[in-house]
Amino acid sequence: NYWCWIAVRALIEFGDGATMSIGNIPRFLYLATGLMVVSLAVCADEAKHEASQHAGHSLGTVDFPVSCTEQAQVEFNRAVALLHHMTYPQAREAFEQVAATDPQCAMAHWGIATTLFQPLWPTRPGVAERQRGWEAVQKAKALQLPTERERLFVAAAEAFFLEPLASDYWLRIRRWEQASEKLHAAFPEDPDATAFYALSHLATAPSNAISRTHADRAAELLLRVNERYPDHPGAMHYLVHANDVPGRERESVEITHQYDAAAPRNPHALHMPTHIYTRLGDWNRVISGNLRAAEAALEYPAGDHGEFVWDEFPHAVEYLVYAYLQKGADDQAAAQLKRLRETARLEPTFKTAFHLASIPARYA
Repeated sequence: NYWCWIAVRALIEFGDGATMSIGNIPRFLYLATGLMVVSLAVCADEAKHEASQHAGHSLGTVDFPVSCTEQAQVEFNRAVALLHHMTYPQAREAFEQVAATDPQCAMAHWGIATTLFQPLWPTRPGVAERQRGWEAVQKAKALQLPTERERLFVAAAEAFFLEPLASDYWLRIRRWEQASEKLHAAFPEDPDATAFYALSHLATAPSNAISRTHADRAAELLLRVNERYPDHPGAMHYLVHANDVPGRERESVEITHQYDAAAPRNPHALHMPTHIYTRLGDWNRVISGNLRAAEAALEYPAGDHGEFVWDEFPHAVEYLVYAYLQKGADDQAAAQLKRLRETARLEPTFKTAFHLASIPARYA
């Protein structure tokens, strides 16, 4: 906004100070046009950046073009940024707002569907979520997606939600990966298509064995995106996940630090780098990151009516307790355990239940 103001102000002052003779009118128009081009370009870039904000805080930069109104496009970019940070409930609300802003925006329904499963988390969408995802995909298709790129994005979501009553989760994930690979192959330079394909490839890594194969391939894709779009939240975030395996923890540590600062009030963005810091034994960074993540999580209500404390809060507390114990700071670990037990209305999820068991066990 500051540079927009400077450019426009320079234009105004030049016009006021110019001697408007016939001879210098072309010169004035030439310079004025140049200043207008600069100001519009800078303002457009600023608007793009503002599109990836949440509650006044940065989320990184997303530029995901869709066939929707201008206002819906701004809201859509913000929603995708939240999705890349795995801030799923808030991303869903944001996509719902896109649909309200532009009822003809088919990709808003793609976004809603894509928030209903969490590929790298231990959660599994139930029948209600799978049915809702399937219905959202059909709404998107009914709005006659005008571009091949949008049709392939929707096809990837449809691959996951196909036959919503069937319970084979891994079959769904593999179908999603295959459809995402097709999308990436069609649009190999698209940063979001590449990021989501890398995410799907990470999601299909074998869960019963330690292997770098999927992580190495995903990292290769994400590093290409990061090189061209260093502020892209999906590239940074999923690369941290790719490096969260034995043998990769020292890879691209500078990007881990970058992601640490990319979204300064997003709970998962603050927490995720501490997976790497834990592997490296950098307990001070683990503590610093999770203190901030826990505080930020309290600002993100969960549940259909915002009635719960988001399960990112107990997740951050677990890492805090672990790090304090590694430093021999038993009293501070006990204080975090007490804090968790005294926090009411924790979100009733698998993650919360796990941490309510694991944290006192670690402390004992």
